[in-house]
Amino acid sequence: EGKLTTDDLSSARNQAENIYLERDELNAQAIEVGDQLYFHYTLALPYIKKGDKVLDVACGTGFGLTRLATQASEVYGVDVSDEAIAIAKRRVAQGSNIRLLIANVVNLPFEDETFDVITSFETVEHVDAAAYVREIWRVLKPEGKLIVSTPQNSRGGCPVNPHHRHEYSLEEFKRIFSGFFEAEKIVGIKQGTIIM
Repeated sequence: EGKLTTDDLSSARNQAENIYLERDELNAQAIEVGDQLYFHYTLALPYIKKGDKVLDVACGTGFGLTRLATQASEVYGVDVSDEAIAIAKRRVAQGSNIRLLIANVVNLPFEDETFDVITSFETVEHVDAAAYVREIWRVLKPEGKLIVSTPQNSRGGCPVNPHHRHEYSLEEFKRIFSGFFEAEKIVGIKQGTIIM
């Protein structure tokens, strides 16, 4: 009783597809997706030291880059979308400590062990998780920090969001990173409030 079936999840996903189409139309009318993720960047700041070189993976339109740049000496933002990077370039001040590139997270254009800190918010659910984790591990320095988030789905493997390849339970999420990283802290956020 109370357990959702795969059919239930598939039905919810089909309904969500129409909702996301409507949301995309609203976003095109200047409702900024970054507002809901900005809190993630605020939580990341205590883990960034002056002098750190930071990579923001899937930076989107750059809504969090200036926040990171207040702490780090250099911030690199990468996104697979050339349109998002073009918007980010307009948003970032000339002569700032922020560099922007079009790049795919599973094939980053950086040397091994380049970054002190990598942030990646709401990304792993969109890509091949194993390739994603290996590539981030490759470009992160041995004592570096990864600050990552994903929407949690404890109901099963069928993602409700039609743009997601997979939505992870907390245990799955920990497992995909555990071969490479040791968790220092796990934070749960619901409706902008820290719940764990």
